[in-house]
Amino acid sequence: MAIEHFSRITAEVAVGRCPRARERAWLAEQGLTAVVSLQSDADLAQLDLPWSEALTDYAALGIDATRVPVVDFDRLDLGRNLDAAVAAIQAQVAAGRAVYVHCNAGLNRSPSAVIAWLVAHRGMTLTEAWETVCTAHDSAPYQDVMIRWVRERGLRLR
Repeated sequence: MAIEHFSRITAEVAVGRCPRARERAWLAEQGLTAVVSLQSDADLAQLDLPWSEALTDYAALGIDATRVPVVDFDRLDLGRNLDAAVAAIQAQVAAGRAVYVHCNAGLNRSPSAVIAWLVAHRGMTLTEAWETVCTAHDSAPYQDVMIRWVRERGLRLR
């Protein structure tokens, strides 16, 4: 079963909403071999999606799964955790895996992490990365958080 609100951004990175149990096998069918979840404990509890259950499912599918919890709608928490999210994405890509990055709805946290990864590891400016992700995927990253993150790391805005 296909995941709604799923977008392939590069050959090795896709972004979208949280896959339900019945949708996890579809990720493997798409050639994705890793998952980076940005869901917080509260997200998982609200959706009644135990992370241990997801890990078991992913392992059975040959998908390596990592979690970097980020509180939804919390600009400060997103800013604090973007480096860890980018590192998790890059670790999967560096290991030769194609990675699906998701949060709950796939609108803010996961697109933000993919934008930051494109800037940090693919040499894009923030403007280029923003356009790449937001053209391919309906999303609403926090512009102020992204600008601050790029400036603090001495990366390029434009």
